[in-house]
Amino acid sequence: MKNLAWILSGVAILEAVVMMALPYVSPRQTFLGVRTGAEFRASQSGRKVLLQCWGQVIGWSVLTLALLLRVGGLSDRLAAWLAILPIVGR
Repeated sequence: MKNLAWILSGVAILEAVVMMALPYVSPRQTFLGVRTGAEFRASQSGRKVLLQCWGQVIGWSVLTLALLLRVGGLSDRLAAWLAILPIVGR
């Protein structure tokens, strides 16, 4: 189980990195899945929304890592579901 926890922790970190990079690989007129226009991304409101999104991703990822590494005795199935918590939580 300990080995699985480390592998799933790596998966959770990779999920967080991908979710934080998504706004930069989407089309300019789309921001976090919403059509906003190209200028919204660089505005103060756009930066505020991006920081809030990153805060949620980091928060859920830290919670997931803490649960995976600290809570012992989890079944493999429960640990695997726990690893997708950052995606579901956001």
